[in-house]
Amino acid sequence: MKTNEEYCRQGLKNSESVKNPDSAILETERLRLRYQKEDDLEFMIRLWTDAETTKFVGGPRDRQKLIVSFDDIAPNPMKEEFDLWYIELKNTGELIGMAGLLQKTVENENFYEINYYIEQKHRNKSFATEIAKGIIAHFSYQKNIKTFIAIIDKENLSSTRVAKKTGMTYWKTESRSKGEKEIYRVNL
Repeated sequence: MKTNEEYCRQGLKNSESVKNPDSAILETERLRLRYQKEDDLEFMIRLWTDAETTKFVGGPRDRQKLIVSFDDIAPNPMKEEFDLWYIELKNTGELIGMAGLLQKTVENENFYEINYYIEQKHRNKSFATEIAKGIIAHFSYQKNIKTFIAIIDKENLSSTRVAKKTGMTYWKTESRSKGEKEIYRVNL
């Protein structure tokens, strides 16, 4: 597994300005983070309607609402500067999850939260850690973001481990819309 410093060096190498929705946002050793494509709908529905994947983020989503969301993004997948994007294996192109950055407010201050959702059959292979480190490296260089957070359900031990492996440390516990959450952060 690469260190944060190695990911930052790789982030510098792979962080060309993305102008084409068919190009990768970033690449890590095994993964590619990319924009939505026309044939991603069934994967998105499968991922977001899975009870285990969504257990700590409000539960399975409504299929029809997912279709509407997908269709809203389809004409311009690059519209949002920060969003969740698709993770695929570089060697096969197989989709394994979604990850990205979302803006969140903590104590009236805006932060960038790292999010990662890996399909069950691809868990326990360090993909979440790899993509989270890649996101930190890429966006700290491309957007000069110096602080990243992860808002984690206290029972989500896997996400806590990922946060710690990316260099994050426990910051605080906060009451949020879906209950008490632990917030981890890293300052670069």
